[in-house]
Amino acid sequence: MDASLIAQCADPTLTPAVVEHFLAAAGSADPLAVTVMSGDRLLVLPKPADIGQAISLVRQYAGHAVVRVGVTQMPAGLGARQVEEIDADLFDPCQNLKRGSGLFSHVMRVVAAWYGNPQGREASRLIFEDAVLSWKSGYFEGLKVFEGVKTAERAPAKALAPDEDASRQPAPPLAPTDDPLREGDIGGAVMRVDLSRLDERR
Repeated sequence: MDASLIAQCADPTLTPAVVEHFLAAAGSADPLAVTVMSGDRLLVLPKPADIGQAISLVRQYAGHAVVRVGVTQMPAGLGARQVEEIDADLFDPCQNLKRGSGLFSHVMRVVAAWYGNPQGREASRLIFEDAVLSWKSGYFEGLKVFEGVKTAERAPAKALAPDEDASRQPAPPLAPTDDPLREGDIGGAVMRVDLSRLDERR
């Protein structure tokens, strides 16, 4: 993804390097990408030719399966009161990156808190890797990692898939730190997400 788009659109609590690694590990190069999981099965769907077809696919499966969309492959149900509200914003690269990277910051904090906010370079690496796995599955150690995010003012009219629950209250905002991941971690990436004491100063 273009570095200027990351700088402009990504959540500011993550550095561009961490966003790049997140996208490489869990995202898609196609802004119109729609991935649908039904149980353990990945459904083979026709590739959307335009935004209209992409929205139609999402609305068809939301509530019946786990639907991931766009450059960050974020859960499609987050933010929607009902499936009809799922619109083109999900497939705008900037909007998808803004929302998806913000959610990934939340997931990283969930993982770090579970570990007790450990210190050190290896802990930083482990937290990132577990956060990526949790992003993909929607779960970490049996916890729904998206439950702490408020994205709708009222319950959805149509039930959404388990990892797309949008009815919870948000966690407190992330506070930036200097360099929680030192040079050499995750290919030299650093991030500005509050992982409390994760920085191991020289």
